[in-house]
Amino acid sequence: MPLSATCMSILKKMPPEAKRTAIQLVTEWDSHHAGETGRWNQSQHLYKEILELEGIIAQNEANGQDPDFIESQKEELAALREQHKQHQANAPTPPYPKDEHIEREIRKIAGRKFELYLPDVKVPKGKTALEALDAKRDVIANLKAEAESFDKARLTFDEAFRQAERDIQKLAASGAPDFRGTTRLEPVIGARVDIQGETRWPMTFLNESRSIVNGGAMIAWLFKDELIARARMEIQAATREGTISLADRKARRREIAAEIIELEREEEVLFRLARKEDKHIQRRHGASMFAILQLREATKN
Repeated sequence: MPLSATCMSILKKMPPEAKRTAIQLVTEWDSHHAGETGRWNQSQHLYKEILELEGIIAQNEANGQDPDFIESQKEELAALREQHKQHQANAPTPPYPKDEHIEREIRKIAGRKFELYLPDVKVPKGKTALEALDAKRDVIANLKAEAESFDKARLTFDEAFRQAERDIQKLAASGAPDFRGTTRLEPVIGARVDIQGETRWPMTFLNESRSIVNGGAMIAWLFKDELIARARMEIQAATREGTISLADRKARRREIAAEIIELEREEEVLFRLARKEDKHIQRRHGASMFAILQLREATKN
């Protein structure tokens, strides 16, 4: 699928090299996708054969067929499963996300000024471009793993306790009964007597017509200080090690993102060199479009 007129108009404002690379990406995807569809159909056909043979074996076992014959069918089934497994393992990945993704990434460039930038990268002595490319991708993968590890790291004690205390205070405030109604008499329409007002309890609505007293909120109201003390103790135990503050997390993520984009620019250079050694290698899925197009934001004069 060719790039849209909008994307082509964006590319026209870029260096010719960037435009050629973007068009090449789409061309590679289209030719790759044609072959990939055939391989996918073959994989589906193998899977269908496996399911059919599993059903036949089950039926033969239920009917008391010759055990030797069933055993030969099971061997055939095992061979089919292995063939399917190998087929799945060897399925090539696309050279880059499908062209809809390329379109989306290129549209991000609109209205911004970029310049052509290709870092000076040399293959280390004694290594091939392919080896250098693999090494560069390992470094990128490690940095991405470090960034992802932040999601599992705990926040600091101060940040966690501050949030827990806010939660308890909010719940406790919603759990306070209102006893003031008991101090008043409320007239009853059409009656000659007044009735005493009632206590208003904190309620939780189950649906439009049904509600129950919110016992949890009342406990927080009654034992707020005890809950806060318990929260403090548990959070202290959970944040003794492996914590990263929200500010440090964001700062490190920015640092890693900046490191990765520079490494991806170097990766693109090595990829083009490695393709001269092996024309079948593909770009890494998820690589930055700016790195692939050899662009960086233009410096302001």
